[in-house]
Amino acid sequence: MLDTVLHVAFRSGNNETVDEILKHAPELLVWDNSNGDTPLHVAAKAGHIATLKKLLQFILHTNGRRSLFAFLGHVNNQGNIMLHEAIISGIGAEIFQHLQEINHDNDDDDNESGTTRSHVFKRHWIHLEDEHGRGPLHYAALKGYHEGVVLLLGQCMKCCIKWDRYGCLPIHLASCGGHVEVVKLLLHSCFDSIEMLHIFGRNILQWKA
Repeated sequence: MLDTVLHVAFRSGNNETVDEILKHAPELLVWDNSNGDTPLHVAAKAGHIATLKKLLQFILHTNGRRSLFAFLGHVNNQGNIMLHEAIISGIGAEIFQHLQEINHDNDDDDNESGTTRSHVFKRHWIHLEDEHGRGPLHYAALKGYHEGVVLLLGQCMKCCIKWDRYGCLPIHLASCGGHVEVVKLLLHSCFDSIEMLHIFGRNILQWKA
């Protein structure tokens, strides 16, 4: 897959090796492999929470929020950003929580609008989309990742009525996957979802049919 040594280290979860590479060759952070994966993608796919947290903190402390946001928005060849891969591998909730913590810990003074930079940043990463127009909540719903859905809705209730490019809401994807508890949660959060037709004229009850 034409990985760099940093990709290999992140896939293995060897934090000692990761530390040495980041110390001597931090430029490898921006290198993709042949699948379009950054080291962030690789760590998320492998489910290495500690390693991924280390990288997120390194990027934030070294290059700032703007750089971290750019890394979080990078799309691989499957159209997935790192947060999508984290959800798929089952570590999404931990990574979401960590992003909130490191932004709170590194918060600055309020800006002119009265909104802290961490709040502005959170609005960005919570709405990051892939080439299919799907954000983290779409993928959490599709996966049936109840804990992730709860956390995401706690940050943005409006995300439950975000359509992807195929006319699907997160609740459609949860229904398609047969994730009943997630469907119930989304219905409770967005009570009129059952009446919302997607662009082909099918509501959530018809998705399982």
